[in-house]
Amino acid sequence: INDVDLVEIGAAEYTPEEVIGDLGPAGDLAKNSWLAFDGGRLVSYGILWNEFGNGRIDLDLYVRGDAIPAGRQLIDLQVARAAEVAAADGAAEAVIHLHLPPRSSFAAIELPARGWRAVRRHHVLKRPVSVLTDPVPATPSGVTLRTAESAEDQETVFQLLHTSFADHFDHQPQTYAQWREQVGAGELDWSLVWIATV
Repeated sequence: INDVDLVEIGAAEYTPEEVIGDLGPAGDLAKNSWLAFDGGRLVSYGILWNEFGNGRIDLDLYVRGDAIPAGRQLIDLQVARAAEVAAADGAAEAVIHLHLPPRSSFAAIELPARGWRAVRRHHVLKRPVSVLTDPVPATPSGVTLRTAESAEDQETVFQLLHTSFADHFDHQPQTYAQWREQVGAGELDWSLVWIATV
């Protein structure tokens, strides 16, 4: 992942913990993840997850620029598996979301010819912060802040998120229990989650 990201997005920041976090939602890794090797060299990695159980399937695919044929094989396996998973959900078709950087060699070469099209871009912004240059701001008059450590406040966070994003691109309705599982609520440090009221 990091070798591909270094070439395609200019940064290699993926941690082992993030990889482990990605593997959990995939469920059956024997059916929903793939590794392609050229001899003993790993050249492509793919994973599929079915977070919502409604035929909407997510795919990640990492392909080294010199291993496009391996990427072709993996995307074909992923698409076939996505159709199986969607059918098991009772969906008439799989709606696949493939997550790739826009400068991906594989995306530029292979996907348009296969009928794929870009529908959304994701940007990550970053800058250094410190307690010296970024002091805690004063709370505006009439605003009250609290952490979301109580069970009631955690449910409030869920309601706020789902109401706020209801009209957002590809919003998928979830139950409170599904959302808690998705965000790892049991391990989350809720003292770092705030609710503002006016």
